[in-house]
Amino acid sequence: MLELNKWFFVLVALFISTYFILDRILFHPLLLVFKERKRAIDGSIEEAGEMQEKKEEKLEEFKRGISAASLKAKVEFEGLREEGLKKQRELVDAASKEAIGMIERAREALRAESGKARAALKGDAEKYAEQIVDKLLRA
Repeated sequence: MLELNKWFFVLVALFISTYFILDRILFHPLLLVFKERKRAIDGSIEEAGEMQEKKEEKLEEFKRGISAASLKAKVEFEGLREEGLKKQRELVDAASKEAIGMIERAREALRAESGKARAALKGDAEKYAEQIVDKLLRA
């Protein structure tokens, strides 16, 4: 059977005093370090979550900005394209009118030149006709 002698009480007293001393020197500071570490980790996790949310918000804002800029660019491009097509039509119409005018002036010049040529040929034809008649009558 187990005997309780004087050393048992001394050992129990040493154990209890060692426990309280170690609690003050080692266990309590370690618990504080662990709590601080857990608080820091939880804070970092919370901060990372907030940063993730901010990132998502900024990404959505960026996408909206890109979409708006793309739509604005498309509208501006279409406006410029229409303006370019209008200008092209105006230039083609002006060139067409100028070409028609040039053709008409060329026709008028041709008519005038052909009239002059006919008049000159008519005069020459009469002269040649008289010469032929003179030669035939002399012969």
